[in-house]
Amino acid sequence: MTTYPPCVLLAELTERTSAAGNRYVSVFLGKARIIGFWGDGEDRDGNTTTVLRLFVQEPGQKPQERQERQSGRSLASAPPRRRESAQCAANEA
Repeated sequence: MTTYPPCVLLAELTERTSAAGNRYVSVFLGKARIIGFWGDGEDRDGNTTTVLRLFVQEPGQKPQERQERQSGRSLASAPPRRRESAQCAANEA
């Protein structure tokens, strides 16, 4: 029989449903908020499966504060936004 070392709890994920009806999971690691969205994908062998895509949000800021801060920047100075970040904000709403 194999013996394993003791486990230490790292985090507890909470499943939530957004106002738009999208399922997602949420967890805090320290001050960073991690959210995950379910989607279709493939495993390493090419088999179709369900995947959980995780994203990290800036600590200590609510979505409203992030939006206000970003709207104060000019478009030229703003870094390019990745598609996943846009999906993250849209799915959370």
